[in-house]
Amino acid sequence: MLHPADRLIRVTHAKKLLARGDLPITLISINVGYNDVTTFERNFRKIVRESPTAYRRKMRRAYRAHNITISADNSTTNAETTAEH
Repeated sequence: MLHPADRLIRVTHAKKLLARGDLPITLISINVGYNDVTTFERNFRKIVRESPTAYRRKMRRAYRAHNITISADNSTTNAETTAEH
């Protein structure tokens, strides 16, 4: 059984991957150290209070609302700033 601090570290890393990329949730769960996606989703929901899918959807809407684009290498660019230069 994982220590709560370890769970928090894993979920924090997963949040970054969910917000910035298109990796399938199964691969994200493996990437952050879970052997099965069900356990990952359960722990994510306990800490974040929403599913990984809902979190990803919310973050994508937030990026679009702020006119931020995410490139293939996961770097972000504010489209308004880029257009001004």
